Amino acid sequence: MNKDSVAAEKVGRDAEFQPSMGEGTHRCDVFSMDSARPAACMGAGMVLRYLLTFLLLAHGIAHLVGFVVPWRLLTSAEVPYRTTILRGAFDLGEAGIRVYGLAWLSLALGFLVVGAGVLMRSGWWLVAMEGLVLVSLVFCVLDWPMTRWGVFANLLVVVVSFAAVRWSGTEMAMRNPLLEQLWAGVKSGAGDKAVRLKMHGEIKLGRWYPFTGEEVILNDGSFVWAATVTMWGLPVCGSDRLVKGAGAMDWKLLGVIPVAEASGADVTRSAKGRGVGEMVTFLPGAEAERVGSIEVLLDRDVGGALRSVRFRRWGNPGGGAFAENEFGVVVDEERVLGGHKIPVKIRAGWFFGTERFEREGEFFRANIVGAEYR
Repeated sequence: MNKDSVAAEKVGRDAEFQPSMGEGTHRCDVFSMDSARPAACMGAGMVLRYLLTFLLLAHGIAHLVGFVVPWRLLTSAEVPYRTTILRGAFDLGEAGIRVYGLAWLSLALGFLVVGAGVLMRSGWWLVAMEGLVLVSLVFCVLDWPMTRWGVFANLLVVVVSFAAVRWSGTEMAMRNPLLEQLWAGVKSGAGDKAVRLKMHGEIKLGRWYPFTGEEVILNDGSFVWAATVTMWGLPVCGSDRLVKGAGAMDWKLLGVIPVAEASGADVTRSAKGRGVGEMVTFLPGAEAERVGSIEVLLDRDVGGALRSVRFRRWGNPGGGAFAENEFGVVVDEERVLGGHKIPVKIRAGWFFGTERFEREGEFFRANIVGAEYR
């Protein structure tokens, strides 16, 4: 996943290279790169988030039947008291069926907690939901056929969960502990020493995949970019980061199965370049033609609007050996967010300033939809 995000700046030179946006990105969904769409998209995302929360809470309450009947708190002709499972094949006895009922109660409480986690955009709800659904399906099989609607409900929860992650924009961007820790370490009123960005867009990993995410950038170049990328219809969650001088990345399918992990000297050197670029792009007062050993070039039009950012960055585009390569960001739109005029529609990639940028170097497109400064 380390085809990273954004970059840097040079003042007062006309653009020798200003690529066109290209076609195929103006879709009527939350990942549309048309910045006129975010408000409607965020509304749809909120609806999906609340819908999923409601389904999880309702599903949890429905599991309580599996507790109250074995404990004889409530019975009916449709759901009679019994001590057997698997269509009467196994008799658990009165004590055993009460333990079985406690397992149903645990599932009910689990779904209620996960529903709250979705509402709060926690970083763990997806993994917890997957585990609960699997266990719930097992219990539905044990109590079949009375629980046949439970199988349908579990499948509905899964479908709506993946739809919410895919189409709800930053409304379902899951909170990342590393990002939260970095942001918590910045004192309010510090004088724009850090920014927290909300974004959605596309990232090219062989083909273009949509993502939603957040990023915290500090004025020392540290950053955490945490996102959910939808690949093959499934969420891949993780982060790219530079924290305490060490660069790393880790991404997991469904939040569980590792698909990409990297760290070490080359990753750190590449992340330091990225951190410098993002710092001078999004933090007021951080503009500089050189930060450490990195020369940063900003291109502005005659009105002072930022058009592009470029610098040489350590990396291995195409999977080759690590080396310094031209890296850059095209700024297609600026707007005031968080009290500052910043780029809100960007495209980034390798081989900046050459024809290879659009053909093979561009890999990141993002709409910034929120910014908070400290």
